[in-house]
Amino acid sequence: MKAENTKRKMKNSFLDLAKVTAVNKISITNVVAHAKVSRGTFYTHYENMQKMVEDIGHDLLKDMDLLFQACPPYDPMRRDYSVSQQIANYIQTHQSIFLLLLGTYGDPCFLNKWTEQFRNFLLKRLREEDVYISPETERIVNFLSVSGIRMIRESFQDSLISVTVNTLYVIDSILHALAVSQKYLPGPDSVMEMLSYLY
Repeated sequence: MKAENTKRKMKNSFLDLAKVTAVNKISITNVVAHAKVSRGTFYTHYENMQKMVEDIGHDLLKDMDLLFQACPPYDPMRRDYSVSQQIANYIQTHQSIFLLLLGTYGDPCFLNKWTEQFRNFLLKRLREEDVYISPETERIVNFLSVSGIRMIRESFQDSLISVTVNTLYVIDSILHALAVSQKYLPGPDSVMEMLSYLY
């Protein structure tokens, strides 16, 4: 527990400094001085600054996982967008950390990790509805996860939570359409039939 508290202290120190200093200008010396720990303490936990930044990304994705797990079961008979709103609020609240991780000096693997996490969440929502995950369904979910994350990233430029909320609403509506179409158009090809109606 003490080790985790020390790591959290250093990560928070880094994030505080990042609010007023370019990330590439923040040194280990700056971090430990701000956190009031020794340089040796830093190296006890992290090999270098990059490893600490990656750990910050890990924390963010872990929090998102907890948020996803807390989502109520998917109910196709009730169009409840509260889950989308919760996710959008979390992303908006932590926008500066997302931007840091996605930036030049962030975690180069973070975007792929975030997209994969979002993809797994969408698949989970479909499985809650007993949707058959066909290869076509997987391709649609892959498209939704990549496109959705791209739209959310673009919304960061204007700090518009409405774009994030609307993006998540649209994705939720498509998941609903997938679930309903499979109930009334049974078979793996039903997904593609449903999409042909959308276009």
